[in-house]
Amino acid sequence: MRGYSERFRTAWRGRRFGSRPLPRLLFVVFLLALCSGAEALHAQTTFTFVQITDTHIGVSEADRKLRQTLTDIQKTFPDTAFIINTGDLTEMGTRDELTTYMSIIRETTIPVYNVPGNHDVRWSETGKGGFREIVGPTYQQFDYENLRFILLDTSMLCEHHGHFDQMQLERLETALQSMPTSMSAVLCFHHPPLISGNVDNDFDFAELIRRYNVPLVLVGHGHNFTRYHYNGTTYVLGGSTSYAYVLGDRAYRAFQVSPDGILPYKRVVKTDRLTSESMIPRTRAPSYYGEITLSASHKDGNGRIRGRIATTAPLRVKSATYQFDRGRRLPLEVSPSGKFEILVPGMAPGYHQLNVMFVDDKKTTHLRVANFRTDLLDKDGRPQPPTIRRIFTLPSGIQSSPVVDGRLLFIGCNDGAFRAFDLVSGELLWQQPTGAEIISTPAVSEGRVVVGSNDGYVYCFDKTTGGVLWKHRAQKAVMASPLIAEGKVFVGDGEGILHALDLRSGQLLWQFRAKKMIKMRPAYAGGSLFFGAWDNAFYSVNAKDGQLRWAVPVSSTSQFSAATAHPITTGTRVIFTSHDYKIRCLDQKTGAHLWLYEPEPSELGPSYSAFVVSGNTLFSTSLSGRVVGFDALSGKKVFDVNVRPEYPDALFDSAPSFDGRYLYVGSTGGYLYCVDTHVPRVAWKVALQPGFIFSQPVLWGDHVLVATTEGKIFEILAPQLEPAPTDPLHQIRQIPGTKK
Repeated sequence: MRGYSERFRTAWRGRRFGSRPLPRLLFVVFLLALCSGAEALHAQTTFTFVQITDTHIGVSEADRKLRQTLTDIQKTFPDTAFIINTGDLTEMGTRDELTTYMSIIRETTIPVYNVPGNHDVRWSETGKGGFREIVGPTYQQFDYENLRFILLDTSMLCEHHGHFDQMQLERLETALQSMPTSMSAVLCFHHPPLISGNVDNDFDFAELIRRYNVPLVLVGHGHNFTRYHYNGTTYVLGGSTSYAYVLGDRAYRAFQVSPDGILPYKRVVKTDRLTSESMIPRTRAPSYYGEITLSASHKDGNGRIRGRIATTAPLRVKSATYQFDRGRRLPLEVSPSGKFEILVPGMAPGYHQLNVMFVDDKKTTHLRVANFRTDLLDKDGRPQPPTIRRIFTLPSGIQSSPVVDGRLLFIGCNDGAFRAFDLVSGELLWQQPTGAEIISTPAVSEGRVVVGSNDGYVYCFDKTTGGVLWKHRAQKAVMASPLIAEGKVFVGDGEGILHALDLRSGQLLWQFRAKKMIKMRPAYAGGSLFFGAWDNAFYSVNAKDGQLRWAVPVSSTSQFSAATAHPITTGTRVIFTSHDYKIRCLDQKTGAHLWLYEPEPSELGPSYSAFVVSGNTLFSTSLSGRVVGFDALSGKKVFDVNVRPEYPDALFDSAPSFDGRYLYVGSTGGYLYCVDTHVPRVAWKVALQPGFIFSQPVLWGDHVLVATTEGKIFEILAPQLEPAPTDPLHQIRQIPGTKK
């Protein structure tokens, strides 16, 4: 407005109509009118912003290609107001790569905003700490020319999957609610929702934003120029500056914003190609269609689900489909009044998610979501096992595995707090904050509970009171789970250092340095520790003094390291899985290879979960949705159960728990499966939608506790005719005067 004010004062000093000065009152009116016009002009200013993505600094030539892209942006779109990078700034997320990226970005005069991608945090020695320190916050928002830009973080520590954390969704809704009615929002993050199955709660995200004016969502990850639409919102992928599978490298998008709408351009520097796409309205069109309501028939696991899509006008559906729990998508008939009916024979008990997609007569694709619960009922209408008995809800996602000690439940959380619950009363006993996310699984011994945090500390708490007994400063983030053996704590950190600490005092006894991050919990046998790191090596060190006994290479590249699935020792052998889906068996004393299991090219698995042992059989899981078993002596596969034959449900990081006959394991599809090892089959399953299950279930008598990335710990009563005598609830709640 300063330029306008100077012009107005100059105009006033010399302005006359005929020979008479302009009256003062008329001048005030004139000035107000001009100011109002200036504000209107300001609100309608045309500007351009650019989306780059998947710059992957650390890949060969990626830094040169990013510089060329930035130069091309200044040449092709010289008036660019700002640039948004929608993730995977780097290849491995190291401090060196992040620093290199920022040094290149500072070479341009155009402001650049950044969001993290999976490559920026999955292998990073600092978790998300390095990104926050070197690049900036993982959540940002700013307003520009009546558009609100909101930058979100869908990355997950140590994972390639995507997730909208609950605390972040609450911030997002607050930001959308506070917008003036004339304002629109542009959302920016890394993982494409709704099309890949790689984001566990993307349907809930879509339900949230459809209530607000969000015409445009910018995403990365796919290295292409895909564009798709749901609920009147346009989703666009931004290519890649480093490499693209179809387009070629140095590809980006530009958006010209005007009062008429948002006009996207696709630019490929390598081929010198510039093309425009259809205009995106600045205001998302209002919808006549509301939420889904379901009738009471869904309370039974068998029968029909009747539902209705709320509508203020006749529903003109050209086509419709539905999907339960990320399973197979099937066609659906929807009446003009929005009613539909779905046959659901044998639906598992638990929490389910139904999503309905339909295309109306205007070719708009709509998505509606409903969450509901089913139970197996007896003749009197009472829930029968397996049934969800209780839910512990935390404010953020859970990647740590719960640990039970007596009646106490311990759990870490991505909000940075460590908590203890009383399983009998259900009460929160205590919680202690740390400085960053906790994905480390705790270890309990001698009245102490030990856990690592991404703030770079190992914490030891009194298990009853939560008092901090000691904490040890590691070199980088501690994402590894500690092992307690012989009165010592053994735990790795992001710098690749294995720390040996005295359990009682926290005193550092020794350190062993690998070349990259240690994520796995070491195995202990015969005075030796066994572990892998993200440096493509597997190690054996002396547990007494940390001296190296042997080290062997694992795979062809560090990204295929044996780095996350905890190894297991059996007899004289140590066995582990690497990220190329192979199983290796080594001699504990020498590190010599005894056998190697290589999956068939069509076989996705084994996955990155640890083994459990029954006799000579090693049980693990598969990315193709199978629980598998291998002979520990030969490596031959001897057990194979598909947990969901009708549609694969990947079993990823969740290691199985074992009670002597049954295996319990969680899936990325949000199910807990119980697999019978005597008669190879799924004995029962429970739906826990939505949310990935990356943690290992834990057994507590006849109860199974399992945590999800939605921040919930579900307590499930397993189906048995009588409670086992060792069931803590059975013992504590016994009726006085009856026999135990």
